[in-house]
Order: sequence, then structure tokens, then C-alpha cells
Amino acid sequence: MVATLSLAMIVKNEEETIERILSCAQGFCDELIVVDTGSTDKTVALAEAMGAKVHYFQWIDDFGAARNFAFSKATSDWIIWLDADDIVTEDDQAKIRELKATQLNDDIDGVFMTYQIQFTPEGECTFSYHRERIMRRAANLKWEGRIHECIALPVGRNLVRGDINIQHWPLSTKLAGKVNRNINILEQCIKDGDRSPRTLFYYANELRDHQRFEEACPIYQEYIGISNVGWEKHAAMMSLARCYFSLNNEEKALYWCTQAMLFDSERAEAFNLIGIHFYNKQQWTQAIPFFMAALALKKPDTGFVSDSDYTWVPYDYLSICYDRLGDRKKSIELTLNALSNNPDKPRLIKNLHWLVDQL
Repeated sequence: MVATLSLAMIVKNEEETIERILSCAQGFCDELIVVDTGSTDKTVALAEAMGAKVHYFQWIDDFGAARNFAFSKATSDWIIWLDADDIVTEDDQAKIRELKATQLNDDIDGVFMTYQIQFTPEGECTFSYHRERIMRRAANLKWEGRIHECIALPVGRNLVRGDINIQHWPLSTKLAGKVNRNINILEQCIKDGDRSPRTLFYYANELRDHQRFEEACPIYQEYIGISNVGWEKHAAMMSLARCYFSLNNEEKALYWCTQAMLFDSERAEAFNLIGIHFYNKQQWTQAIPFFMAALALKKPDTGFVSDSDYTWVPYDYLSICYDRLGDRKKSIELTLNALSNNPDKPRLIKNLHWLVDQL
């Protein structure tokens, strides 16, 4: 028997995208649950017109509490969460229908899918990670955390479907209104004495994004000292390195790049960042080995992944390094590889014409 699936979504003032995501969800959900946290626009009316059951939750600066309330209203066998500015393509909708028919059973409590959150102007994903996406309702799993909330799926009781993508496309107008929301919630968590690894990690990220680099560095280091989540710890080391580069402290930046490489030598981000450091100094010979090392690595299937570090980034930089060293044939070969998924294709095509003319 095909499993049933409820959408559980929390919203506030999402009139510009609510119909888009509910239209996607209609392709694979048996029930649409929308929890409104204080909309003053047409969000509720539009959701109801799309067939959603709308409930209300008073906003208390706690995303975990709001999502748990949304989950409590679902009645299907399984629950999927989405945000109002997400998109599920028709191909991925078909994969979710196939998942419902063949893989949702009592042997598992949850399903991870790929969350694609950054894109080039052409629509190529540049940053993604696996995220808990579908949960078995009878397992009664709970969201934890006021911000950047998560569900801890039981070990051995989950399925990873990295081939199913949920795309996150926030509107620029919405992002402007949320610029201080997350950091305000996290600063309150810190004031309340919450120095858990997850809170420290995301607080440091917010400080970094607000260009408060000097404040972010000690928070990242505190997190690194107590974290036991490997891929997240690697991400913190990389962010710490970038903060030090922004502070023009090359010694500490390179130290944390090296620590990230030693901690997980199968991720390309640290190799590329060191390569870019030498590239910016026009030290082409020193840069090349790091980009070559990045090329040898496969894209990981866990944690935060900078997709571009495994596709065009090392090829693009290497092509210029070899050109500067006078190896035009090698540069052409690398430029051709760099074209794939590259957001700056016109520049590369112009470079190709110039390189061929030089030959």
C-alpha cells in the first residue's frame, strides 16, 4: 500500500511564493498543512484557495516550536517539511511519488534529501547539503532549537536519497527583511546561557555574515573545541580561515586551512582556498598543487558541500595559472573543463579565443 504524506509548513507573509510551493506539494502530498505565524498579507487566503488546512501559531521566536506545532496537525503516515520559498521540480516530484510507493515503511523513521540553497544566475547549484526531510509520524520525532532547528533521526533508522533535490529560492525582497532576525534570536540564546555546539556554530556564522569577523573567530574556536560532528567541524574551520583572511591575518588563515585539510583530506574546499591564496599573490607554481589536489577529490555525500569546489573552481584557476606559466595548450584544456557549471561563461569563452589565437 502506498504511504500517505502530509506537508507541514510554517509561513508568514509569503503571498509571493505560497502558491508556487503548494502547487509543487500537490504533486506528491495527500494533505497540506500550513501554519501561519502572523501574516498580514494574502498568504492565508491563497493557501486556503490551494486546498491547504490553515492553522495559527503565535510567534515566539522559536522555529522548532512552530514546526512541532505544524507536525502535530498532520494526519498522514509520513510528514514532509518545506519552506514557502522552496521549489520541487517535476522530476523530483516524481521521485518522491516513487519513494512513497516503494521505500516508506516501518523499517525507517526518516529520509534525508539534498537541499540546494545557492545557485548561479543560470540555475546551477553551487552549495548544497543533505537535510532531514520526511519523518514517520508514528515515530513522534521532535524539532529542537529556536533557530536552525533540526530533528535528530535515530541511527540506523533513516534513508538517504541524495538524488532527490529540494531547491531553496528566497526572494531578494524577503531576505532584506530577515537580515537581523536570525542573529537576534541567537544572541538571545547566548544571553540565556545556551552555548551548545549547534548554537555556537550558527551564531558564529551569523557574526561572519554580518562581517563581525573579530567576534566570530573566538566563537568558531569554542565550537571547534567541543564539536563531535565531523562535517560541521570542517565547515567551521573553513569559515574561521575565511574570517582571518578577511582580517588580513594570513598566518592564522593558512593555519586553519591546514587544520581543515588534516581533519578531512577528502574535502576540496581547503585545498582550493589555499590555492586561491597563492593565486592572488601570482605565485602560480605554488598554487597549482593545491588545485590539482582538489581535482582528485569526489564531491562528498554528507554535510555542507560547496558544489563549485568540485566542478569548475579548480579548473578555472588552473587554466589561468598554466597560461601565466606559458603552457597555452594545457590552459585551453582546463578552460574547456571550467566551462561546466561556471557562472562566468562569457569570460571563459573570450579567454578560449585569445588562447587559440596565441597558439
